[in-house]
Amino acid sequence: MKFQKGQSGNPAGRPKGIKDKRAIWREMLESESEELINKAVQMAKDSDEQMLKFILDRVLPAKPKTNPIEIGEFKGNPEEKSTMIMQAAFKGLITPLDASVLINTLKTHTYMVDMKVIQDKMEELEKLNKPQSSLGSH
Repeated sequence: MKFQKGQSGNPAGRPKGIKDKRAIWREMLESESEELINKAVQMAKDSDEQMLKFILDRVLPAKPKTNPIEIGEFKGNPEEKSTMIMQAAFKGLITPLDASVLINTLKTHTYMVDMKVIQDKMEELEKLNKPQSSLGSH
């Protein structure tokens, strides 16, 4: 259902000019931000574990869930590479989830390489099958 130009989709909604509650809170706290930060830091220093965790999570967040994965030299055919990935998981060097992602990425990459080879071969065959135009014959 289309609404007419200038007609609200929610006429009973928030009237124009009324600020969002979060914006109001943000504005109110802005002038107090330095004092609030100092208070939070003092609470953390005074052994408030929840405040300490809160601050550390915001200022020094944990490593992202997706970190670069190092499994050593990555050479060989797809079977050898997948074996290396599984061995890294078995040794605890990478998580099983990381191993799964790597195996799927390897599988997709191998498929794409194979598709390129097939495409190149087909183009080669098409060139060979094109009828040769004879020069000078009518």
